[in-house]
Amino acid sequence: MKSRLIATACVFLLCFAASSTGNAHPEILVVKGDGDYAPYEIIHPDHNVSGLHMDMVTAVADRLGIHITFLPLPWKRALDMIQKGEADAITYMSKTPERSQFAIFFEGNILSQVQNGFFTLKSRVHEFQYTGDINTLKTHTIGMLAGYNYGPEFSRATFRARDAGAVTEKQLIRKLLNQRFDVGIGFVTRIQYLSKEMGLEGRIVFLRPFLQSIPQYIAFSRHSPNASLAASFAEEMALFKLSWEYKALLNRYGLDLVN
Repeated sequence: MKSRLIATACVFLLCFAASSTGNAHPEILVVKGDGDYAPYEIIHPDHNVSGLHMDMVTAVADRLGIHITFLPLPWKRALDMIQKGEADAITYMSKTPERSQFAIFFEGNILSQVQNGFFTLKSRVHEFQYTGDINTLKTHTIGMLAGYNYGPEFSRATFRARDAGAVTEKQLIRKLLNQRFDVGIGFVTRIQYLSKEMGLEGRIVFLRPFLQSIPQYIAFSRHSPNASLAASFAEEMALFKLSWEYKALLNRYGLDLVN
């Protein structure tokens, strides 16, 4: 009798475990670059991550009952994991034909827009006649980040000189303050955020119009067992962007409604 009870209990526990596993919330691994891209993606000294993208992804995952683990990695390693299906999704990635072969890009999964623009000191803005034609800046020295691609139009343009000595946006801003170049080019929201952080708000202005914006996604790996979540995530993300919660997030990070 005792053996029967034990056997029955074991069967019950096995059935419960199987049932619990079947009803468990899915867990996905989201990789990201290990750089600091405040206010979008921030890495803290304790290696925790935060920022607008992390908050958006977490909020949508909570709505879907999905548990998220974020893992910051060198960008090439993060891409490799997505290509192999070792990670389920990656944040802050722009869409290209090559990447579309191994990653799923849904319009609903756009997290933000990267929009580059030319900026200069407010005290010198009268020196430039820029109206959207890059050629109007050809007699000036342009400051830019080392190794960064600002698009084919910028690559083809001819300037007096290109100063690509800055590794970070803060270095780029400081070089402008020291008048090492006339005009800088950079991610508009990022430069504005850092200028405010550095106490330079009002001293640096952007020339209008900005350059073409580039959507940044949370892209799901085509080779992940959780690839099917990409569509439902995109649907819920689109709804989230209509919510007061999303507007509150943008306000918290000092950003405009861009999506």
